[in-house]
Amino acid sequence: MNESDRMGQIIFGPKARRRGSAYVIVMSAVVLVSVAGVAGMMAAGAQRQAVERTVDIERARLIAQAGLEVAAGQMRNTAAWRSGVTGGVIYSDHAFAGGTFSVRVTDPVDGLPANNLTDDVLVISEGRFNDARQVYQRRFRANAIGLDALEWAAHAGGNVSFAGCTLRA
Repeated sequence: MNESDRMGQIIFGPKARRRGSAYVIVMSAVVLVSVAGVAGMMAAGAQRQAVERTVDIERARLIAQAGLEVAAGQMRNTAAWRSGVTGGVIYSDHAFAGGTFSVRVTDPVDGLPANNLTDDVLVISEGRFNDARQVYQRRFRANAIGLDALEWAAHAGGNVSFAGCTLRA
């Protein structure tokens, strides 16, 4: 029998079964490798999303802290900052570093931050970045510092007289 005769022949028996079983084994291995590859890609995608979410939360935390610092700077540098507070809100959706922060104040004693300059205030800052949200709060104590001129007191009952002299500080 020559080569051309063999090509057209159908082989029955043990050789035929081995060829078919090899095909099934190869296809099974291909399916297993494919499933493992898809599972690995899905796990990597889920891990990437978790890392992105963690980064968003961290950025929201930093933005909330920045809101507290901005509010503290305003309180420190503006003598009448309490008069500008309406409804307890100092900043509302203020854009910062790709996100936003909102800052509100409340008086822990009576709830009215503008009625008494010596009351403590509770500053609450909410930072947002994408879907992440972080809230920070800090209590600020009112610091009533007197004028330098009032550090020393003198009482003479009206018996002080100055004649021909100049007073200098």
